[in-house]
Amino acid sequence: MRNDDRVNLASTEKVDLRPAGGEDGMLMPAAWFFDSIDETTERRIAEIVGLAVS
Repeated sequence: MRNDDRVNLASTEKVDLRPAGGEDGMLMPAAWFFDSIDETTERRIAEIVGLAVS
């Protein structure tokens, strides 16, 4: 994680990236940016981290 003007949460090459599917087609979500953390964002970050380390 970096802390510049916004926080960046990114996956590295060691994570098993898979296409998102649906409207995102073959795009592979690998980085997210946010200004603040609410409960919904915190839950999603926990899900992302959980998937990355499982």
